[in-house]
Amino acid sequence: MFGHAGEWSFPDTRCGRVRTCTRCGHAESEQAHTWAEFEYVAADRCDQERRCGRCGATESRACHEWGPWRYVGQDRVLRKLHQVRICGRCGVEEEQEFERAF
Repeated sequence: MFGHAGEWSFPDTRCGRVRTCTRCGHAESEQAHTWAEFEYVAADRCDQERRCGRCGATESRACHEWGPWRYVGQDRVLRKLHQVRICGRCGVEEEQEFERAF
C-alpha cells in the first residue's frame, strides 16, 4: 500500500477537514467546500455567484454570452484588422486586432 490511509472528517461547521493516518499517525488537513452551481446575480448582468452549503463562503466570476466576431475596420497604415464581439447578456464589447499576412 502507498500513501496515507484513514477517513476524512469535518471537526466543526467550517470546511476544513482532517485525517490522521491509521498506519503512521501523520495528520493532514485540507479545504473541502460543498459548492452549489453558479447562478447569475441579475438577468442583465454576467456576474455569477455560488455559495458553499457548509460554511457559506462565496465565489464569483463573470460568464459572458459572446456573439460572433465581426470585422469593424482596418488600420490602413499598419494593416491591422479589428474585430468586435458583443455579449448578448450585458452588452459589453470585446475587441481584438491582428496583422494581415499580406
